[in-house]
Amino acid sequence: MKIKQLHTSSQFSVDKELEQIVADNPDFELIERHKKMDEKKAAALLIWFLQFYALGKGLIYQRYITEGKEDNSCDIIFDRADNLGKTTFYVVQSKWKSKNNSESAINGTDIKASLNDFETLLRDGKVSSSNLHFKRKYDELIAHYEKNGTVKFIFLGLSLANSSVLSNIKSFERQFEGQVKIEVLDILKLKRDYIEKTYKQILTDNPLENLYNLEEERINLGIERHEASPGDYMKINTRIRAYVFFLKPKTVFELFEKYRHSLFFKNIRNPLPISEINEKIVATLNDEPESFWFYNNGITAISAIMPNNIGTGAKEIELTGLQIINGAQTVHSIWSAYKNASNVKQEIMNREAFISLRVFESNNKDFNLRVTRFTNSQNEVLSSDFYANDDTQIRLQNAFFNTPYWYQKRRNEFKETPTDIVSVSNEFCAAAYLAYYLQNPIDAVEKRDDFFISYKEDSDGLYELIFNEQTRFENVFNAYVLFNKFMILIKKEKTWTGVDVFQTPLFHYLALSKTVIQKYISLKYGATADADKIIYDTFLYKSNKKKISDFEAIFYFIKHKTNEFIANDGANNEIEETITDFFTSTKKYEKIRDYFNDLEFTLEEVDAFLKK
Repeated sequence: MKIKQLHTSSQFSVDKELEQIVADNPDFELIERHKKMDEKKAAALLIWFLQFYALGKGLIYQRYITEGKEDNSCDIIFDRADNLGKTTFYVVQSKWKSKNNSESAINGTDIKASLNDFETLLRDGKVSSSNLHFKRKYDELIAHYEKNGTVKFIFLGLSLANSSVLSNIKSFERQFEGQVKIEVLDILKLKRDYIEKTYKQILTDNPLENLYNLEEERINLGIERHEASPGDYMKINTRIRAYVFFLKPKTVFELFEKYRHSLFFKNIRNPLPISEINEKIVATLNDEPESFWFYNNGITAISAIMPNNIGTGAKEIELTGLQIINGAQTVHSIWSAYKNASNVKQEIMNREAFISLRVFESNNKDFNLRVTRFTNSQNEVLSSDFYANDDTQIRLQNAFFNTPYWYQKRRNEFKETPTDIVSVSNEFCAAAYLAYYLQNPIDAVEKRDDFFISYKEDSDGLYELIFNEQTRFENVFNAYVLFNKFMILIKKEKTWTGVDVFQTPLFHYLALSKTVIQKYISLKYGATADADKIIYDTFLYKSNKKKISDFEAIFYFIKHKTNEFIANDGANNEIEETITDFFTSTKKYEKIRDYFNDLEFTLEEVDAFLKK
């Protein structure tokens, strides 16, 4: 099934933002010299890129923007030092022709030509530009490159990624022995980052920052010793070894300053820049630093390798593979408070405030997940939150971003959403997928608490059954939009008004609809018609109300035939009283499922229910 994607929508209108940049910078040379708006937007795209990713330094880097026929595919060159002091030179080439670019793939020829130009730039050391700032940065780039410095080439395009050039990119990087990195920023990557920063208030994957894989990183961590004896820390030497230390605010600050969000890849939450909890932590550290340890639970972390012993005089230890699994808000708040404090205030914080660090040594993924679950149990955390960083959850959310529906990996993930976007619950998506595609409405209703529990933790756990490598986004999307449509219809009925959706026959109707929908679409569009594609296109664009009404008719048809079947099955009570009981029995549900599998009907029979 070839699926269409909704690549542009109001929640990420780069076109409008570029127009605003053009309006705000009429005297900028590369904007002023062009007459056509699309040509002005080419320069505006670079300004937008710098303002969005350069984190406060966009105005400084704008002076290096150039434009010319002999610039070797370099629109801008600048350097940045990361939090560990490592300098990387960035070379950016942007492509912007019109807003319609976003509907097609980046031109592979453009990328290949840019790579060839970039290689020439590095090999020959020649570039032509009237921008003296750019020329100076180019000379610095060559000097940096010749000293074995790291260089990153960024191809910026408001189009879709082109997988056909991946082999060219890998070959290019191998040619330079890892000294040169290539990154293509397509419209979907820009869109995901925009949503992360604007609506989640986080930005964890910045192309202008070096991310470190802390699984292999060795970190020297300063620990506080108060009595110069083994009594000032705790060691648990069981099957799982663990330590409890005290840290200074300065140590926590430096840890986050260096590694940022790399510390939280295995955390169920990313730290939020603004929250009531953060404000209280900051206030305590500023106003009552001596009380901080008493008010705060501290930090819990895992480490792949820890020292076997800690000497009496040791004030620093080495940890490998450090990951903070509880206390992300604490870390971010300490970093923020310390960063904004005066030198005198910082000295007071370090003298009077202490933070507990509980760290244990483990490489067992399942055990680490259980510890993460239990250490966060004192907070309001859903079982689904513990899988927020699972690859399948990330993949589904990224795909949903291309639709009018945004999939929540964790509760309250989006601080706000655009007016034309619906935030959808991962629990509803799981239940709908389980009922519709996996044809198991009984568990969808009765085991909702097990959707985000692994079978490794509990034999009733359903997570791996629902979410795995075979869980296709299109199928989850279709199951959800049908569920959502049916829910609206069932909630209109007096019988179910105000009733929890899991206490209605909704998921059973949803499961039964799979067979009915396939038969209906075959009758209407031919035996070879792709039912999944028709559902997807119909609900993605919402433009064909007639097609949407077809699914309303199917819902009422299923409801009527279900009631008819139950009435003929010998029930003596009211249909509303017996239908729920009927669906709680697996045997009875299988009877009605077989009935629908064998049922023959005409288009007119189904369509008549919409008219009623």
